[in-house]
Amino acid sequence: MADTRLAMMAVENGEILEPEFLYSFPSWKVLHQTLTPPRLEIIQAMAAQGPLTVEEIARRVGHDVEAVEADVIALRNCGVIDKAADGCVEFPYDRIHLDLEIEAAA
Repeated sequence: MADTRLAMMAVENGEILEPEFLYSFPSWKVLHQTLTPPRLEIIQAMAAQGPLTVEEIARRVGHDVEAVEADVIALRNCGVIDKAADGCVEFPYDRIHLDLEIEAAA
């Protein structure tokens, strides 16, 4: 709610706000299965770099192309990275922020 209030104040002052992309996972298990350590390395290597080939991503993270290709497919299938032109893929953001909330058991 505080973030919304700050955003409204900024707009009222004539500031132009950058849009934010929010991606939610239904559970910790799904998040953990999707954002594995190798996939987080891929996302970090791709952040704000523009479209990249799977081969270039593999070179940047130091993993074999086949493993990176499987991870890229998984990340594309869940919508974390986008398909770009000429067989490239893209993570068009400059960062990723993970926010985890754990509630007491019922």
